[in-house]
Amino acid sequence: MTAGSLRFDRHIAVRSTPLRCDWFAPLRARSGRSGTPRSLSIFDPISVIGKDRRVAEQRIFQHDHFMPLGINTQRIEFEDDGRSKWAGMGDYALVSPDRRHEIILRYVDEPPQGESYHRAWIDERAFPGFFWGAYFGFTPDSRFFAGSWMGDLYNRQTTVVDLFEQRYHVLAEHIQQFVFDWPMLTDLHDGAGRVAFEFSGSEHWMPY
Repeated sequence: MTAGSLRFDRHIAVRSTPLRCDWFAPLRARSGRSGTPRSLSIFDPISVIGKDRRVAEQRIFQHDHFMPLGINTQRIEFEDDGRSKWAGMGDYALVSPDRRHEIILRYVDEPPQGESYHRAWIDERAFPGFFWGAYFGFTPDSRFFAGSWMGDLYNRQTTVVDLFEQRYHVLAEHIQQFVFDWPMLTDLHDGAGRVAFEFSGSEHWMPY
């Protein structure tokens, strides 16, 4: 290897000799003002010199296009009893009781000593925010889906998704393990068995 050459390791480029790094070069390249005439891709090793590889890989998940299932994706099929199931620390395909809907969870990261969080696609449609690796569930008729969710890092809420109307409602309370039998979400955490939320028809729904 010649002096000053580059050695590529997947997304990270390592220079074999010390280099004074120009941190603004990628910005200039993207704007086209000077430097490399081409645009830098999120997959371009040059664009992530000196940056944490995890940060570079997270940028991939910020894109809204559907990502096909990987070979390590775990498939969970739900029964029509409304009971939630746990999924986290990996990639998952959550399948509704009627087998007509599929929620894809792609692992993104995990905070220190915390649960994993995931980007989601519902029936190949990108869903806003992130789902926590926790409990998920469907209503017996497969119309509604619920899970632990965050719109901003690192808050924790529960969101309910209307799969028929492609809309969602965020609950004020975070519910962990549950049974979802519309219109009630029953909290099963610590064996409580209490009704944590009951829909009345006055909720504010947002499209996705």
